[in-house]
Amino acid sequence: MPQAESGALHPSTPDDAGGLITSIAFSLLIITVIACGIRSWVAWMQKIAFSLDDTTFLIATCLAVGQSVITERAVDAGLGQHVSAVPEENVTKVFKFLYATRLLGLAAQSFAKLSVTFLFVRLVPHLSLWRFVSILSSIVAWSLFGLFAVAFQCGLPDPWTVPSPTCSTGGALFYPVGALNIATDALLAGFIMPFAWSLKLQRSSKVLVCTLFGSRFIVCGLQAGQFAFLPRALHSSDPTCESLCLTHQTQTARRPGSN
Repeated sequence: MPQAESGALHPSTPDDAGGLITSIAFSLLIITVIACGIRSWVAWMQKIAFSLDDTTFLIATCLAVGQSVITERAVDAGLGQHVSAVPEENVTKVFKFLYATRLLGLAAQSFAKLSVTFLFVRLVPHLSLWRFVSILSSIVAWSLFGLFAVAFQCGLPDPWTVPSPTCSTGGALFYPVGALNIATDALLAGFIMPFAWSLKLQRSSKVLVCTLFGSRFIVCGLQAGQFAFLPRALHSSDPTCESLCLTHQTQTARRPGSN
């Protein structure tokens, strides 16, 4: 029998790669908590009033924490192992946990996008109402579509059965949800950066602000990488193993978008 690596949150063996996703999930969790702590400390030091952008950021952070915890539960149930080695009841558990992580990830990203929008409004209070409503409505529309599409694409009473032949859509709705996710992030960054550059700040401060908001373009690139792993995860005869790469990439792409 292969020996597990000592000190790991989950045993890592040649036949069980779950330890990798556990390490990634909790590393990203630590980064998320640190980012939240730094933001709170800066706000406290500068005596900045707690506002909607802080509230939505805090909610996004809590949802991201929940996503990491449930990812670990999925690994414990058999994510990362070959399906032939996972008890049948645990395969169902893996599907359920992955289902929960997808919904939590989408919700975290939704609140993160709202946080960026509200932060921008606080920086540029003279922003016209129609521009604000346009951005906000696009985020809300994507959020509702994404959550309902992912939640119910396989139908009741077992909406978590993707990847599985019993899922009526075969997981096809992940593609438009992902594409629109990229589009809203690109819209958000592309809309904000020109206004951020027009702020009456020193040039170095302008560059910093534009870099922070423009980093969402990097998130877009990471999110696009998910499309490379979707076909294998959705159509593989070994879903508990093949879903690992997609889960890994999804965690990596969505967590920066939640900070």
